[in-house]
Amino acid sequence: MNDSGDVQYTEEETQSMLRLPRKEYLLSPSDNHDMYLLLIAFLFSYAYEVRSTKNDFNPESAWTICTLTVSIAALDAPPYDPPVNHVPTTSALLENFSQAQLLATLVTCYRRSLAFPLYRSFALADACRIDLANFLLKGQRMVIRCFLDMKRILDHHEVYYVYNKIWVDDLCTWLQTCARDALLRELGQLLSKIRVEKQMIGWDLETLEAAVHQARHDADGDPHAI
Repeated sequence: MNDSGDVQYTEEETQSMLRLPRKEYLLSPSDNHDMYLLLIAFLFSYAYEVRSTKNDFNPESAWTICTLTVSIAALDAPPYDPPVNHVPTTSALLENFSQAQLLATLVTCYRRSLAFPLYRSFALADACRIDLANFLLKGQRMVIRCFLDMKRILDHHEVYYVYNKIWVDDLCTWLQTCARDALLRELGQLLSKIRVEKQMIGWDLETLEAAVHQARHDADGDPHAI
């Protein structure tokens, strides 16, 4: 696991941080708890965009990030309802983050990635979960870098730049002043091990996949099939 000290900010990133609002956040323990879940949702969207564009962002990048992040698209912040077919557990995984809470956040991300962007794949969503876990495993400085990158992408869009003012600027400031490096890393460990099952999505994905495979099999056996 890389240490956060290995992350050296560029001059552009440093200047971007200096321009962030100087604020003091008076958050309750519950609010701080939910902020970490919010980070997961944003980092998943960022991971999807990095992976799908191979880190070569384009004019659609801002749309993708904003569409995949339900906190932006619907102003709906976590915590979310438990996923479908999840057996509740009362044991806390870390700092009162239950398995149901983490899965609910991930399922919301998976659903949007399977519904809206150009590339829609459950395997791709799983890969994005691993990527966001790796961001968190590298610590606070890496997570801040990811959010500065998102800020840069949104700043260059004539519409979506406003979401920097609503969400990203404050999240960058909160990450610097309030987020705990050790907790970010431990969340990364948890998210690298947790598993999202297809039945949790609630869209009968396995039934639909079986129907597609059967249709392909039938078409292969039909010489007149297109």
